Formats: sequence, structure tokens, C-alpha cells
Amino acid sequence: MKWLAAFGFGGRERKRDVSADLRALLPTVNSFVEVAVGDTRRRSSVAVNEVSPNALIVRALRGLVVGKEADFVYTTLAGRFRFVATCAKIEDGEAHFHLPVSVRTVEVFHSRGAQRVLKLLDAQWRYAPDGRGYGEFLPASIMDLSSGGASLVVDRAPKPGSQVEVRFTLESINKTFLEVCEVARSARIAASAKNAAGIRFLTMDPRDERALTNFLRDVQIERRDRGLM
Repeated sequence: MKWLAAFGFGGRERKRDVSADLRALLPTVNSFVEVAVGDTRRRSSVAVNEVSPNALIVRALRGLVVGKEADFVYTTLAGRFRFVATCAKIEDGEAHFHLPVSVRTVEVFHSRGAQRVLKLLDAQWRYAPDGRGYGEFLPASIMDLSSGGASLVVDRAPKPGSQVEVRFTLESINKTFLEVCEVARSARIAASAKNAAGIRFLTMDPRDERALTNFLRDVQIERRDRGLM
């Protein structure tokens, strides 16, 4: 069988399978990733604008130049993952990264544990053009909640770059959050009539930030104690 591989037979299907498996581990459009450029340990939270067959596209980061590597850390329904990718080009304020050769699994979520962190939460939103909300709140849902932002599921899509005010409650800690956010990306959800907007928290009060960080940490601890990780 080795001579078949030498002529390009037998190995191609395996390569395609590996590529498909790797693609399944990549972050999704509108989700948030934590990115560190070069040797710095400082991470920036940015939304994924697009995942094409050859590139992963996010907002251009300070200090990033073509040919420089960046370290990506992110969470999906399956777990927490990490990879290093090289910037292929910077265009119109967006950075295009080559897809990684491999993705490292940092943490695996069992399905029940993942649902506790990334489940849909009831929320409300309204526009906040100058950092202050105006008008009545509209119904929404939040998913993929992290310390840096979330995905806001709404009936009508706010424009990327606009500011919105979002309100949601974490019942387990009896805490309501009212945050001004920037819309990083917006896209139609194919399976429904809804829209998913990737939002980034802009003016989170330090007390709210601590409460959210502690909530996410406590969920991780609870999953470990229950053997769900």
C-alpha cells in the first residue's frame, strides 16, 4: 500500500478527514476568542468575523503585522481549545490568519456541563449610540457568555460597529447585568428567523466583572466536583 501513497493514492481521503476534524474544532463565526500577539502575555478579546476554507478572520490587533504569529484561546460547546496561527494579511481593519496545522485541547466539556455555561439566557437589548440606552428594551437571548462578551440572539440585527445596551440576569447568583456593548459582527441564523450578533462588553463595572468572573469560575469548579470534566 505504500507505493500507492507514493503516487498520491490512499492517503488523500485520510488527509481530508483530518482537515474536517480540525475544522470542527475551530471557533465559529460571531464567537469570541482571546488572542495574544507575539511573545506578549496580554490577550485581547475579539469576535471571529469569518472562517473561510483557508483563513480565520478577526479584527486587526495592535502590534500585529503580516507574518507574525498569534496565540488563540477560545471555548466552544465541546470544550476549551488553543492554537497558534500566522497572520497572512491585514486588510480593511481585519486580520486574516492561516488556518492552524493543529488545535490543542485544553479542556473537554461533557454535554451536560457545557450546557450549564453556554445555554441560552433570557435578555433584553436596546440601542446605545452614545453609550447610553434609549427607547424600550427588546426581547433577546444570550449564548456563549464569556468574561469578554457574548453572542446576542435577536429578531433584527444591529449593525456591526454600533453600540447597544444589554440586560441579563444570572439567577444562580441573583445578579442582573446592564452593560453597554459594541456589536462586532452580525449574521443570520440559517436554522431560524433570528440573527446572532457578537457583542463585546465595553464599560463593565469592576464589580460586575468580578461577579461574572467568579460565576464562570464557580461553574468550572462545580463541573469538576460532579465529574463532568
